Amino acid sequence: MNECLDTAYSMSNFAPPSLRLAIGMLGFLHKRVLGICLPGLREALPFEIQDGMQWHDKALESNFTTVCSHPRLYNKSLWCYVLIYNRLPQAIIDEKSVAGFQKQLNIFAEWRAECGDRLWRESYQSCMDVVNIFH
Repeated sequence: MNECLDTAYSMSNFAPPSLRLAIGMLGFLHKRVLGICLPGLREALPFEIQDGMQWHDKALESNFTTVCSHPRLYNKSLWCYVLIYNRLPQAIIDEKSVAGFQKQLNIFAEWRAECGDRLWRESYQSCMDVVNIFH
Protein backbone atom coordinates (compact mmCIF):
# COMPACT_ATOMS: atom_id res chain seq x y z
CA MET A 1 0.00 0.00 0.00
CA ASN A 2 2.75 2.49 0.95
CA GLU A 3 4.62 1.80 -2.28
CA CYS A 4 1.44 2.57 -4.23
CA LEU A 5 1.14 5.94 -2.43
CA ASP A 6 4.83 6.69 -3.05
CA THR A 7 4.42 5.90 -6.74
CA ALA A 8 1.17 7.85 -7.03
CA TYR A 9 2.89 10.91 -5.60
CA SER A 10 6.11 10.71 -7.57
CA MET A 11 4.41 9.79 -10.89
CA SER A 12 1.15 11.75 -10.72
CA ASN A 13 1.72 14.38 -8.02
CA PHE A 14 -1.11 12.82 -6.00
CA ALA A 15 -0.21 13.92 -2.47
CA PRO A 16 -1.96 12.75 0.70
CA PRO A 17 -4.46 15.24 2.23
CA SER A 18 -2.22 16.02 5.23
CA LEU A 19 0.64 17.03 2.94
CA ARG A 20 -1.67 19.11 0.73
CA LEU A 21 -3.02 20.86 3.84
CA ALA A 22 0.46 21.67 5.13
CA ILE A 23 1.64 23.02 1.76
CA GLY A 24 -1.60 25.03 1.44
CA MET A 25 -1.22 26.58 4.89
CA LEU A 26 2.43 27.44 4.24
CA GLY A 27 1.40 28.96 0.89
CA PHE A 28 -1.20 31.06 2.71
CA LEU A 29 1.54 32.38 5.01
CA HIS A 30 3.82 33.03 2.05
CA LYS A 31 1.06 35.11 0.50
CA ARG A 32 1.14 37.26 3.63
CA VAL A 33 4.95 37.57 3.44
CA LEU A 34 4.70 38.65 -0.20
CA GLY A 35 2.13 41.28 0.83
CA ILE A 36 -0.60 40.01 -1.52
CA CYS A 37 -3.20 39.54 1.20
CA LEU A 38 -5.87 41.60 2.94
CA PRO A 39 -4.60 44.42 5.19
CA GLY A 40 -6.21 42.81 8.25
CA LEU A 41 -4.08 39.73 7.73
CA ARG A 42 -0.94 41.87 7.70
CA GLU A 43 -1.96 43.22 11.10
CA ALA A 44 -2.79 39.75 12.47
CA LEU A 45 0.51 38.26 11.22
CA PRO A 46 3.22 40.88 11.73
CA PHE A 47 6.86 40.22 10.99
CA GLU A 48 8.95 39.11 13.93
CA ILE A 49 11.40 41.58 15.39
CA GLN A 50 14.80 40.52 14.09
CA ASP A 51 17.14 39.40 16.88
CA GLY A 52 19.63 37.32 14.88
CA MET A 53 18.02 34.00 15.89
CA GLN A 54 15.81 33.59 12.81
CA TRP A 55 16.28 30.96 10.10
CA HIS A 56 15.54 33.60 7.41
CA ASP A 57 14.90 37.33 7.14
CA LYS A 58 11.09 37.20 6.71
CA ALA A 59 10.06 35.46 9.92
CA LEU A 60 6.53 36.05 11.17
CA GLU A 61 5.53 36.59 14.81
CA SER A 62 4.37 33.22 16.17
CA ASN A 63 2.93 34.35 19.55
CA PHE A 64 4.40 31.14 20.97
CA THR A 65 5.51 32.82 24.20
CA THR A 66 1.93 33.83 25.00
CA VAL A 67 0.61 30.24 24.94
CA CYS A 68 0.25 28.97 28.48
CA SER A 69 -2.86 26.84 28.84
CA HIS A 70 -3.78 25.33 25.47
CA PRO A 71 -0.63 24.11 23.73
CA ARG A 72 -2.48 21.28 21.94
CA LEU A 73 -4.88 23.75 20.35
CA TYR A 74 -1.91 25.93 19.37
CA ASN A 75 -0.24 22.93 17.72
CA LYS A 76 -3.31 22.41 15.50
CA SER A 77 -3.65 26.07 14.51
CA LEU A 78 -2.30 28.50 11.94
CA TRP A 79 0.21 29.66 14.58
CA CYS A 80 1.98 26.31 14.53
CA TYR A 81 2.37 26.66 10.76
CA VAL A 82 3.97 30.07 11.44
CA LEU A 83 6.64 28.26 13.49
CA ILE A 84 7.13 25.77 10.65
CA TYR A 85 7.26 28.58 8.04
CA ASN A 86 9.85 30.40 10.13
CA ARG A 87 12.18 27.38 9.88
CA LEU A 88 12.14 27.08 6.10
CA PRO A 89 15.40 27.98 4.34
CA GLN A 90 15.98 31.45 2.89
CA ALA A 91 16.13 30.13 -0.70
CA ILE A 92 12.53 28.88 -0.52
CA ILE A 93 11.28 31.99 1.33
CA ASP A 94 12.79 34.19 -1.40
CA GLU A 95 10.48 32.62 -4.00
CA LYS A 96 8.55 35.49 -5.63
CA SER A 97 5.23 33.67 -6.16
CA VAL A 98 3.01 31.43 -4.04
CA ALA A 99 2.88 28.85 -6.84
CA GLY A 100 6.68 28.74 -7.08
CA PHE A 101 6.98 28.51 -3.30
CA GLN A 102 4.54 25.60 -3.11
CA LYS A 103 6.27 23.90 -6.05
CA GLN A 104 9.56 24.01 -4.11
CA LEU A 105 7.87 22.39 -1.10
CA ASN A 106 6.41 19.70 -3.36
CA ILE A 107 9.81 19.02 -4.92
CA PHE A 108 11.34 18.29 -1.51
CA ALA A 109 8.43 16.05 -0.46
CA GLU A 110 8.64 14.17 -3.76
CA TRP A 111 12.39 13.79 -3.35
CA ARG A 112 11.81 12.26 0.09
CA ALA A 113 9.27 9.81 -1.38
CA GLU A 114 11.65 8.80 -4.18
CA CYS A 115 14.48 8.25 -1.68
CA GLY A 116 12.29 5.83 0.27
CA ASP A 117 11.88 8.06 3.32
CA ARG A 118 8.97 6.49 5.21
CA LEU A 119 8.08 9.87 6.74
CA TRP A 120 7.65 11.82 3.49
CA ARG A 121 3.87 11.97 4.04
CA GLU A 122 4.49 13.97 7.22
CA SER A 123 6.56 16.62 5.45
CA TYR A 124 5.96 20.09 6.90
CA GLN A 125 3.87 18.73 9.80
CA SER A 126 6.31 19.82 12.51
CA CYS A 127 9.22 22.15 13.13
CA MET A 128 11.55 19.20 13.70
CA ASP A 129 10.66 17.72 10.33
CA VAL A 130 11.57 20.98 8.56
CA VAL A 131 14.80 21.33 10.51
CA ASN A 132 15.76 17.73 9.69
CA ILE A 133 15.06 18.22 5.97
CA PHE A 134 16.75 21.55 5.42
CA HIS A 135 19.26 22.26 8.16
